[in-house]
Amino acid sequence: MNRFELHIEELVLHGFAPGDRYRLGEAVERELLRLFAERGAPPWLSRGGQVDRLDAGLLSAMPGAGPGVLGAQVAQAVYAALTRPPGPMDARPPQDTDVGAPGQ
Repeated sequence: MNRFELHIEELVLHGFAPGDRYRLGEAVERELLRLFAERGAPPWLSRGGQVDRLDAGLLSAMPGAGPGVLGAQVAQAVYAALTRPPGPMDARPPQDTDVGAPGQ
């Protein structure tokens, strides 16, 4: 199994009650963990690829849907966007972290 780290700096959601933000965030995290565990990560991401910005599109929320359902929908949209082949502006290859002088 490949291990990688997924860090979401900011998740912008419009039209949701501010008081639901933590429950939404927890539901997103839970569903992303489930999706990556069941389906795996795209090879480019598990090799250290980086995405600076990801547009997961628009969601159609059913009236009265709770934060758990909405968070799962958000996570599914994020996962779908991450598993699409990245375009040239979407993803960056792993960064070379060797900062030593040549020959060291």
